Amino acid sequence: MEPDLFNGVTNQDFIAYFKVDLHSRTEIINYTYPHELLDEDSGFGEHVQRCLMLLKDYILLCFKNGKAARREQKNLALENDETSDQKMQRRGIEMVQQTPEQKRERLEIEKTQEKAEMENKYKELRDEIAALIDEHHQKVKIIYVDL
Repeated sequence: MEPDLFNGVTNQDFIAYFKVDLHSRTEIINYTYPHELLDEDSGFGEHVQRCLMLLKDYILLCFKNGKAARREQKNLALENDETSDQKMQRRGIEMVQQTPEQKRERLEIEKTQEKAEMENKYKELRDEIAALIDEHHQKVKIIYVDL
């Protein structure tokens, strides 16, 4: 059985989460400064980037929650199988084994793994997200203001 990396959140749940943010703005004001060339998509592009950032943060949060749930499940299974002396001994060994340098390295590896998992999940969603962005771009009203 494959572990639940994202704590039960499905691809469709991630898409629904993204749609809420994407569709939250039906009008976008695109300001152009006096010494700036008109970029017709800058306002919409900023909105999309913000929505994508929120989605990626949510994916990362779900991954971390899934990891914590798997760790808790594993600890409960170990606790059920061990005597109290074995528990105390295991906890003592775990605490002594890691130096600050090792802990830093472990945390850096975990952070890299989390980012990789988030990027992999985003790649799975990318085509559907691109279609949603294109669809919303046709519907959103963009107001151009020259400063």
